[in-house]
Amino acid sequence: MLAFLFLFVTLGRLYREMFKQPETRALLIMALVVLAVGVVFYVNVEHWSLVDAIYFCVVTLGTVGYGDITPATDAGKLFTVFYILFGLAVIGGFFATLGRLIDPQRFLALGGSAPEIAKLREELAALRGEAVHRTQRQAAEEQQEEHP
Repeated sequence: MLAFLFLFVTLGRLYREMFKQPETRALLIMALVVLAVGVVFYVNVEHWSLVDAIYFCVVTLGTVGYGDITPATDAGKLFTVFYILFGLAVIGGFFATLGRLIDPQRFLALGGSAPEIAKLREELAALRGEAVHRTQRQAAEEQQEEHP
């Protein structure tokens, strides 16, 4: 539990640090603009609902592509080709910039000291050991119940 709290606090600090950098802020704004342009296009050209347009744009730029909603017009299909190419470049740039921020030394500086992390690792190892022991004990008890 403590490890999850530590992770969320560290990620919160990372996000704050990320938004202080102009390059990351610009890429996030560009990603939101790309999303908005796609939504406006699909609502107006394909006559989709707002929810369907947002859903399609997020699923497409997330490279999931369920295929349950697809453009029906030629204009929509052509736009989608360029939307994917441009949108993935912007989203990829955003995540690449985010990845550069997650430098191990920087992560330690944002989230805590090496001894704190070592202590958390020890606590996690102890919890894993307890879970394994508990599972083995439950398996033994079940086996005794099946074969008394």
